[in-house]
Order: sequence, then structure tokens, then C-alpha cells
Amino acid sequence: MNRTTALRPPESPLPTTEDIFRSMKEMEAYVDITMEDFQALYNHAGRLARHRLLFSVTAADVMHSPTLCVRESDPVSHVVAFLERHGISGAPVLDGRGGLAGIVSERDILRLCGDGVETPMHLLGVLLRGTCRLPDKLKEAVAAIMTREGRTASPATPLAELVALMRRYGINRLPVLDEAGKTVGIVSRTDLVNTLGKC
Repeated sequence: MNRTTALRPPESPLPTTEDIFRSMKEMEAYVDITMEDFQALYNHAGRLARHRLLFSVTAADVMHSPTLCVRESDPVSHVVAFLERHGISGAPVLDGRGGLAGIVSERDILRLCGDGVETPMHLLGVLLRGTCRLPDKLKEAVAAIMTREGRTASPATPLAELVALMRRYGINRLPVLDEAGKTVGIVSRTDLVNTLGKC
């Protein structure tokens, strides 16, 4: 599964205004409610349903587990191969005791090329100019390039908070830690898009 691609949310299963109007016309029983009243009721119910989803669905419901992790002693070349093999754009980095040490993303790896490289197309330009010394840096341990102050969630973190954290800090994934601080899952931006697309 490629988590770097933002998936288009599936069509909502909720009825449209046209569906509602047609249903009201086709009902054989008498319904003493105007279209405007029904729309107001329907819209209010929709807001309640979205609120319920945002605060009843938790990280435990949407996270991927077990988590695909790398070790902070792993060379960057190993991490690149690992991310490519699993079709992911980042992973939690564990320390020698198995605790969360940080998180590494493709952006961290792209920055190794210098010249402010942050996108694959920019990397291609740097490679074509011959100014990238990436091969030397691929031997470094991932601990040298990872983000150490990564944001995390708990299994009980509600969907609303997950969305807010990703938006506030401009991140694409949140490791999920249990009470002992062990990584038990990960929630990606795509997981949230897919979940929210169902409401």
C-alpha cells in the first residue's frame, strides 16, 4: 500500500437533497413536514453524526499495527530500501531499547542532497546538475537525519485531535504509543482521509 498518495475519499453514502425530495414524493404515507424543515433536520443530524465520528473514533480504530519501524543505528541506505519495499514515505525510529527515538520521512532523506532539496523533482534536478553527494551520506546512521521531537498519539486519542495535530504541525503521520511508551501503531494522513471520507 502506498501511503504517500492522497486517496480520493469514497462517495458519501448519505442521501442527497434530490434523493430526499424524491423519497418524500414517493412515500405513500402522509408526511407532515416541509422540504425546508426536513433539510434543516437532516443537516443537523449530519453535523451530529460528523461530531460523533470525530470524537468516538480513536487512533486505535484507524492505526496500522504492527508498526513498520527502523532502528536509529540503521544506515540511511537501509532505510531508503525499507521505505521503498513497504511503499511508505516515513517510519518511526526505535532506539536500542525499542523505545521511540524519532521519526524519519522521505523529506529527511531528500535533504541529504543539500541545495534545500525537499521534493523528488528537485532531487532529480540536483542529480542532473551533478551536485549531489548522496552516495557518501547513505552510509550514515538514520539517527543523524531523523526528526527527534516527533508528535505522538495514544490509542485513545480521538480522530478530531489526530486531524488537529497533523494540521497544526504539518506532519503526515503520528506514531501511537501505549502507556509504557512502546510504539503500538501509526496513523497516516491517508488513514484519516479514508476514515473521514466514509462519513
